[in-house]
Amino acid sequence: MAITRVEFDLFWRLSDLGHFPRAPRLLELGEQHWLGDVPVPDLVARCMAAAEDRPETLRRFAEDMAAVNQSFGPRAAFDLVKAFYGVVLNHRDYRAIDFVSPNGLRHDLNHPLPFKDLFDVVTNIGTAEHVFDTAQVYRTVHDHCHPNGLMIHTQPMTGQVNHGFYSVSPTLFLDLARVNDYEILELACAAFTPRGAYVPFTSLDDYKALEAANALPTKAVLSCVFRKKPE
Repeated sequence: MAITRVEFDLFWRLSDLGHFPRAPRLLELGEQHWLGDVPVPDLVARCMAAAEDRPETLRRFAEDMAAVNQSFGPRAAFDLVKAFYGVVLNHRDYRAIDFVSPNGLRHDLNHPLPFKDLFDVVTNIGTAEHVFDTAQVYRTVHDHCHPNGLMIHTQPMTGQVNHGFYSVSPTLFLDLARVNDYEILELACAAFTPRGAYVPFTSLDDYKALEAANALPTKAVLSCVFRKKPE
């Protein structure tokens, strides 16, 4: 469960397009750490450029990075993600659900969450494949996303044998969108390598055509962003 180049670029793209709600409440299913395929100097440069006209955000980012420099061991990788989120999301509230992370609420994701709160952004980045009742993770994402909020999924698709219990197919996200009337803001097959191929598509027919043309990476994740329909 990590922020890779795929998610780094995705979050900035969503931010640049104005898709993130203002000062959102954020819920992570699986607390994310910084994988490292995006070098920390690149993270710092991008965040400082994005926050240059937001003095309070820039001040908070500097404080967050100072805390990272004082962190020890794996905790620093989690703190880097918090610094990143503080700029790209500028969130007002944060909660993570995780068994082993330093900041997460310990809870078994095979079961519904023990609270009813709604959030503007809910993430399932490399988490559901590690949960035996994987369908419950998708229910949890839906149930705790505010109407008009964003649901961000990154799941293994090909070339990652024995990474968790499950790999997913494009029809999963396309059918979830159809049944729940989600708006698909982004759907792509992304190579699980630094700066690898990122191949968007909009339908199963599109995907099949890309597959027939041998245009898809062989070790890849599916990256998907839904907007939940307003009430």
